[in-house]
Amino acid sequence: MGNLVNSNSEPLATITSMDPIYVTVPVSDKIILAERRKGLTKEAPVIPTLILSDGKPYPLEGRFSFLNTEVNQDTNTILTRAVFANPNRILVPGQFVSVTVRDKKTQRALVIPQASVQKDQQGYFALVVNRANKVEVRRIQVGDQIGTDWVILNGLLKGERLIVQGIQKVRPDMLVNPVEEGA
Repeated sequence: MGNLVNSNSEPLATITSMDPIYVTVPVSDKIILAERRKGLTKEAPVIPTLILSDGKPYPLEGRFSFLNTEVNQDTNTILTRAVFANPNRILVPGQFVSVTVRDKKTQRALVIPQASVQKDQQGYFALVVNRANKVEVRRIQVGDQIGTDWVILNGLLKGERLIVQGIQKVRPDMLVNPVEEGA
């Protein structure tokens, strides 16, 4: 006894890969165009990671394995595919996840809370406490914003004491009694 299979038959079985598992990611064609201008090669200069539906990160990093050759005209995106090892079968086909992407090359940068950055007619600045416990204005050059923090390109040095709370209560040259964070 068996099933009769012909050209009009429904699928008898669906086979899915569980380990590794593939995650499809539509990426803006503008992002891929910018990467191609920088010299995008066959190997992507980025690493995909996953945030699961419960908000927790998936412990293993993936790698991009496919970049479609066509732009989806409806969404202006290019379909990519990332591959993730899935030895514990945490991921299942059809599951929704959030994909985050970071550069393979990590860069060290000075980062400060956005709340401690101010702007006036001359540009961006932050308030620091010098060795004599006096408030000083430091003109800074900001870079990218990462979450609620700013990357500082110029104007501050690692280890300087930055005012992050009570900014509205202090003025330049004011003597303060600083409280170190975490103390």
